[in-house]
This record gives sequence, C-alpha cells and structure tokens, in this order.
Amino acid sequence: VNFSTPTRTNVRYYRSGTNLVREYPLGTVKIIAINIGHLKFVKTGSQMTINIQAQTTMYGRTFSFVLFENVKLRNE
Repeated sequence: VNFSTPTRTNVRYYRSGTNLVREYPLGTVKIIAINIGHLKFVKTGSQMTINIQAQTTMYGRTFSFVLFENVKLRNE
C-alpha cells in the first residue's frame, strides 16, 4: 500500500517474505517486523483498517499475534 505524505513523497509498507517493510524515502528500506504471516490494508472513505498477523515458535511453543486496527487518514 502506498501513502502520500504532505510533501508528496511516497511511503510504502509491504510484506517481503515474512518481513514487514517500510520504504521511505524511495529506495531506503527498513524491516519493521518479522514473522508476519498476513498483512492487509482496506481503505473505506477516510478510514483504513489494518490487519496484521504474526506467528513464531520459541522453546517448542507457538505464539500467535493478531492485530486489527482502524485509523483515520489525514491530508486526503
């Protein structure tokens, strides 16, 4: 998904393998989360729903994390 900032510079968030990546400025990539199994952005009007699911195994146990977040977009 691409977000435009007020300076018209693109910020990109996307999944690469199991990594959640933020690209800003163009060409500068930073991994901001690992073990991401699902990433979905849904825009409805000025609202965006973000769904992130992560899972990892440590010490023989599986840990899962699910996040649903609604945010209001600015500068639309």
